[in-house]
Amino acid sequence: SCASGELLPRLDACSRITRVSADFSYPLANGAFVSLHRLLLASRTGRVPLRLGFPRPGDAAIWAERLDPAGPLACSSDRAGVGAALRCQADDRRFDLYAAELSREEFLAEQVRLGLISPGSSEPGQWRQAESPAGLCPSYPRLHILPAGLSDAELALSAKYRANGRFPSVVWRCSTTGAVLARSAQPLVGLAGLLGWRCEADEKLVRLLTPRPESKVLVADARPYSAALGNGTMGGGYERPEYYSGTEIEYLGLPNLHAVRNSFAAMRVLLSAAAPPQPATPACPGSGLVPVGGRVSLSPAELESTGWLQLVSSLLSGADRIAQVLTGEGRSVLVHCSDGWDRTPQLTCLSLLLCDPHYRTLAGFRLLLTREWLDFGHKFADRCGNSAGCVNSKTGFGSGGGGVGGSSAANSSSSSSERSPIFLQFLDCAHQLLAQFPQEFEFTDLLLRRLAVHCHSGLFPALAANTAAERAARGLSEQSLCPWHLLRLRGVSNPRFSQQLQLLRPATAPSGLRFWREMYAPVPDPRLDWDCLDWDGLPADSD
Repeated sequence: SCASGELLPRLDACSRITRVSADFSYPLANGAFVSLHRLLLASRTGRVPLRLGFPRPGDAAIWAERLDPAGPLACSSDRAGVGAALRCQADDRRFDLYAAELSREEFLAEQVRLGLISPGSSEPGQWRQAESPAGLCPSYPRLHILPAGLSDAELALSAKYRANGRFPSVVWRCSTTGAVLARSAQPLVGLAGLLGWRCEADEKLVRLLTPRPESKVLVADARPYSAALGNGTMGGGYERPEYYSGTEIEYLGLPNLHAVRNSFAAMRVLLSAAAPPQPATPACPGSGLVPVGGRVSLSPAELESTGWLQLVSSLLSGADRIAQVLTGEGRSVLVHCSDGWDRTPQLTCLSLLLCDPHYRTLAGFRLLLTREWLDFGHKFADRCGNSAGCVNSKTGFGSGGGGVGGSSAANSSSSSSERSPIFLQFLDCAHQLLAQFPQEFEFTDLLLRRLAVHCHSGLFPALAANTAAERAARGLSEQSLCPWHLLRLRGVSNPRFSQQLQLLRPATAPSGLRFWREMYAPVPDPRLDWDCLDWDGLPADSD
């Protein structure tokens, strides 16, 4: 870092300056990663003779304008301005890299691709596009696909009967069987359900999900049966078969976020344990996932004691079951857990990666994550502590204070009991699929690892909120970078990509899964140059 009086003399010592660009870095200070702005001054040879760090984004923008008045970073007075400059420099037109939510045009194009709506058709279809009224479900997106036979009044009744108003919404249709995948939260049956309380509008909505009257809709409840039953004491519950005719319910037995957090913490404790000396590895900024100087591997017994791979195995098994029902049995599936924003997106995303080759492309994967995680309201701020500015050394998650955005997200993530590596667990499952089917995915493991790191880094304001409505209210969707800028990184595109399979059948037993060493405990690589960072603050070409 340079004071203004020291800057010009040092510039004189540099060779001819040919480019001024921006860089985001995350230096470690007292256990916390702090976001700073830097300017990279490149010479005619392409090397970086000088890298300037500034404590305030405005200072970086001022000096960018002084050094290169006609450059793309001139007049960028804040992080949003730098993000706008990067948008101007983007040259990849295959994706809308800068939207944290799907546009109406993208939503409609995807529904046409899936055969859920047919523009210009005069024939009444089985499905219709619906716009959720304001206030019906604050954590849901505005646009939905619903059965054509369901009225708006019945939709409102169904929303009142589901936790947090999260009514069953169709997200995918199988082109060969016509079966659909829908997601929701648990029904609010409660103890009163034992006395006959029900919602006929919700029962009708679920019944209309089937492509054929003779086939039963599978309700894939992510919870263990005991948890579903126990939730009844707190007002929740499950679909009672005597009311939901034409349905079959299966309990997938996935544990809650607390069990996932405890398992991950146990794995980190083992990885951080004393080990023979080895070269120190800089930690992944902001994530707390990589132990410096710790273990680089776990024995099978140690790994089994944490239960982490067992959790990954359970998720993959549940997703495989859902995929088989949709494509093999031709039956529609409704997926939910308790609130519909943790285990539910894990299962829907993984099952669609198995079912639909489009979601294994870069464009499709971006669409899938945007819809299932961002639009449908996974609580990134609460689960990852994204608005926090420091990392808890035991849990690996932020511990409050500062960060991107206002105080609302900081308040929402103040409780450590809300934090859990739910999205990281999904990425680990996706990593297992990439390892088993390396040619079926257009993206590489590098993209998954960068997503895992930047869930905690604070680089992307869109991940500092819990819902699309919260992002819009705080203006986070328009600020600076979007997570899908990661698609521009070198090494993200898979050169071996050559899709051959329509349906993937992965090995799901723990013995057939691998420890994600590259993420949790990477081997130190002396080739990595921490003085030459990529635009996301990590070493360039760090695969």
